[in-house]
Amino acid sequence: MAREIDVATLEQIKLHAVHLLTPTQAQRTNLSFKRQIIESGEQIGPANQRVTIDEPSLVVFADDDPLANWGHACRYLLYDPQSGAFRREIQARLPIGGLEPFYTPVQPAETLIPSNIFWPPPRFRCPIIIPEGNRYALLFSGFTMQRHLNDLEFCYRTLKDIYAVPPENIICLSFDGTLTVVNDGWTGSSAAPSVWPGDGTPYQIAISGQGTLQALQGAFSLLASKLGPDDLLFIHTNNHGDNDSTGSYLGYPASFPTGSNVYWGSEWVNLYASTFAGLLGALPRYRALIVMMEQCNSGGFGPSVLSSSTAAATSFAAAASATTSSYGATYLGAPWDAFAYQWIAAMAGHYPNGTPLVSNPDIDGSSVVDVSDAFYYANTNDSAGDSPNMSSAGPDADKLTLAEEYIFIWFWCYLWRSIARPYYDAVLQRQLTLTDFYGKLNEAARTLQHAIVSESDEALLNSRRKLSAQISEALRASFE
Repeated sequence: MAREIDVATLEQIKLHAVHLLTPTQAQRTNLSFKRQIIESGEQIGPANQRVTIDEPSLVVFADDDPLANWGHACRYLLYDPQSGAFRREIQARLPIGGLEPFYTPVQPAETLIPSNIFWPPPRFRCPIIIPEGNRYALLFSGFTMQRHLNDLEFCYRTLKDIYAVPPENIICLSFDGTLTVVNDGWTGSSAAPSVWPGDGTPYQIAISGQGTLQALQGAFSLLASKLGPDDLLFIHTNNHGDNDSTGSYLGYPASFPTGSNVYWGSEWVNLYASTFAGLLGALPRYRALIVMMEQCNSGGFGPSVLSSSTAAATSFAAAASATTSSYGATYLGAPWDAFAYQWIAAMAGHYPNGTPLVSNPDIDGSSVVDVSDAFYYANTNDSAGDSPNMSSAGPDADKLTLAEEYIFIWFWCYLWRSIARPYYDAVLQRQLTLTDFYGKLNEAARTLQHAIVSESDEALLNSRRKLSAQISEALRASFE
């Protein structure tokens, strides 16, 4: 009877196989595995391409052109079924039998991607060492209902856990400054559920103030005192909005009367795009601004945001045009806002309960989800009737990311990869969580940053002095 591999080792092999893929292959190659262990002396492959296995192996099949008719380029990846160690790769033209797919970025247009698609942690990259700038975030919601609070929580966790934005750099303004939410009928308010419906754990979001203009003004004053020229600011607005002859606006409560019969519509105050732009325009110069708005008519904020931003590069995305509504949706049996849910999921790399995305949002294969990737993913998967729109200003504004950015220094990456790889392998082997890995990585990178930059500058300066004469002589010989 054929032996089968144990579940833990199989999961380790799956992770390794995905991480063997280049960025291009990660978008084009489907992976499957054969659950039965191939014993020593057994053969695999078609009759005209038989391969004899010289020691017990588990086979991962890599289909490098999934939509093509056979035969075409494919590969057999052989692994030790005991340790999970990778052994070798065999080029082939046809698949083997009995395969079970686990990573399928390529699907026929009419076929739905199965719900159990396998999705690995992000690829191991050398850490960010330039620029030294900080990242800040401002999350705002006036008349926060349950779906808006769910969005805010998802966004907060993504910033903190996935992108390692320090919690003290995230300002969260919501309704009355607590986890209280406005009832869907606009009458009365309620305490938030005991757990977030995303993954069934308690809410983590640290709300620091009310969802009002006064609190927003205070938040912008605080940001103005902190933002530096290398910094990035992310702003997300949620809840309700509209449009009149003055333009698009956000709603926020004028006051917070108590009682179960309070009608919150009577407390509505307009926060116009022009007022929001004035707050943005008072900030000092900084590197990058990313704005994602969910409320109805949010697209009307776009021109004001771009024209008033003091950032060198600004990206703006909205769930709806200046004259249309945005929509809620039900996911995971709970209420959310469709565009925000999908945009944040693209940035997070998974849905709130940890399930994988229906496709890879990294459409350019850069190994980083930028604002364009997130927008197109949300626009494609938002089925709630929204009218998403995006605009930008400044150099490479459509490539901004919530991640810290870095300038590539090859010898730093070479050193880092060779020394730090075992710690990342601990993530692949489920011995260390991705959140812990990012936190420790960020801490180590900041500790080493000044030494690395200083040493790099000195080495490059010495090289310039040494090579300048040789380069000058070579050019003179060619041109004179």
